[in-house]
Amino acid sequence: MTKKINREKAKILFAETILKKSNCDLPELKIDFPYYDYAEEINTYLNEGKLTGLSRKALDQIQQEDLFNLEFEEAFQPIYRDYLIFTFQFSTNKYLEKKLVEIGIKASVIGKTEPAGLCPCCKYYSIDFGEDGAWDICPVCFWENGGDGPNRMTLEEAQNNFEKYGAMSQSHLTSIDPEGKIKFRKA
Repeated sequence: MTKKINREKAKILFAETILKKSNCDLPELKIDFPYYDYAEEINTYLNEGKLTGLSRKALDQIQQEDLFNLEFEEAFQPIYRDYLIFTFQFSTNKYLEKKLVEIGIKASVIGKTEPAGLCPCCKYYSIDFGEDGAWDICPVCFWENGGDGPNRMTLEEAQNNFEKYGAMSQSHLTSIDPEGKIKFRKA
């Protein structure tokens, strides 16, 4: 009989294992964190006592919302953990099962996938639900869901490029999630 794990627990297990193995030195965290809008979240963690041991310099930068120049400290581990869990949002249970196997856990993942919006470019359910993920950037193709303007090309051009290159443009191949096509459900 196969062990069953709730999808939220699966995300937590994988995030915690990655952080334990990496000692918070993940390249994707250094690229994606801190988000421009993380100041409020970081301050919430501080107020709740979840971030302890931060340097005075880091605390000053957080208060000034100077996140782009913030140096990485191990004390940020709770936020790194939440960020890693967030990266599995909209992923299929099958994908989560694959990730669990990578860390030595064979289990069946159960539970409903979070409602996701359909990317108009690549047709994967990979962006926020509601208003079809307005202004979200699709991790599969890198289309910013705000129309032609922010993408500097038409949707049709981006769709053709996705068919040809696997991203909305050849120059965005390094920006997409390399596992995106197996991570998310296709329409």
